Parts: sequence; C-alpha cells; structure tokens
Amino acid sequence: MSTPNLATDGDVARFIDRQRNLLQKERDAVIEQSTLLLSSCSAKLLEQRGLALLNLGVVNVRIGLGGKTLVELERPAAHASSPVFPPYTFRPGDLARIDEQTATAPKAGAKASKKLSDTKDAKEIEG
Repeated sequence: MSTPNLATDGDVARFIDRQRNLLQKERDAVIEQSTLLLSSCSAKLLEQRGLALLNLGVVNVRIGLGGKTLVELERPAAHASSPVFPPYTFRPGDLARIDEQTATAPKAGAKASKKLSDTKDAKEIEG
C-alpha cells in the first residue's frame, strides 16, 4: 500500500502566506470600492441602499473573543422616528466605519457604513 501524499511544513507555510496575501488584496479592493462610494454618494443614499446606518448611538461596549471590541449600537428616539433599522446588508466580518456625531454637520449622526476605508477621524471595526 502506498502512503498518501502529505503536505510538508513548507507547503503549509506557502499556503498560509498565499491565503493571507489574497485576503489582504480582497480587503484593499473593498476599501477602495467603499472610498469611491463615500466620495460620490450622500450618506442618505447609502442608507437607502442598505450600505449605511445613520444616527446611531452607542448602547454598550465590551471585549469579545480574541480581544475584539464589541460595540452595540441603537437608534435613539431623538434622532429617528422609529428605533427599527431600515433594511441593510451588513454581515458579521464586514468592515465598518463609525463616525463621531458632530454638531457642525447637519443631520450627521454616528454612521456605520459597510466596508469603509481608514481615515484619521474614523475607526475601523471588523466583526
């Protein structure tokens, strides 16, 4: 009986490196696409298309598995007529950006937009 072909340590390391490289390329493409969307579409339009949730407030912050920060968001009654979220396309693992609500921008609430780029005033969250 012949022995099955087993992967060597080098094969496994090359496979892992290739997967990391592919994941990084995918992430970069998502960030580039999101940057284009943000620069060409209004926040309200992104929300209508299910790519953003506007005027959210932080309800709870805790540490999850692997040390990830988990942020629970809700729609405060002061900013929305209904606490129910509109239809959206967010899934676990999607890149998101949360912008701080500022008094200078009209109707600009805390905004979680699907798959957004890194900026100085935004924190990226995966989860």
